[in-house]
Amino acid sequence: MSENLAILRRYAKDFPFDAESCAEEMGIVLKRASILSAIECDFERRGENTIFVATRLDDMPAHSRRFAICVGIAHYLLHRDLMWGSFHGDALFKGFQPTGRPLSQKHEMQAQRFAASMLAPKIAIDALRKTASSEAHILDLMMEKLDIPRRVAEISLAQAEFRKAGKADR
Repeated sequence: MSENLAILRRYAKDFPFDAESCAEEMGIVLKRASILSAIECDFERRGENTIFVATRLDDMPAHSRRFAICVGIAHYLLHRDLMWGSFHGDALFKGFQPTGRPLSQKHEMQAQRFAASMLAPKIAIDALRKTASSEAHILDLMMEKLDIPRRVAEISLAQAEFRKAGKADR
């Protein structure tokens, strides 16, 4: 696990975050399947490797594809002992529903928040905040400079605000 965190930290220094290379270095093999239904993801073990199969990955804009891969990385890091199986999602960012137990919506929200922090870490948000003319401008800067979808920028900004408020309460 510590080796994977070291890999993650190394990739977190560059923007936009190179999710595919990070996953590959962690031993997560990305496989793409093309179907016309909703986004579906499967995780399976093959020897030492983890296989993350995502449908419609190539149909997504690059910033949405990075988020989907980061959610896969987050599940791998946070829930690997629970997650072997399939997930099905109606739409990106509305969450994946596990087709079997024990993963829950709570696990999915954890993975999405972790993924958002990979793509827009607090240090990057703080740097952009210095150049923003308003709070609303920060979201635009995050989407442009970090090349992330609006929903990821909103999640990341909310997390940064929550951490900031928590420190003020201490």
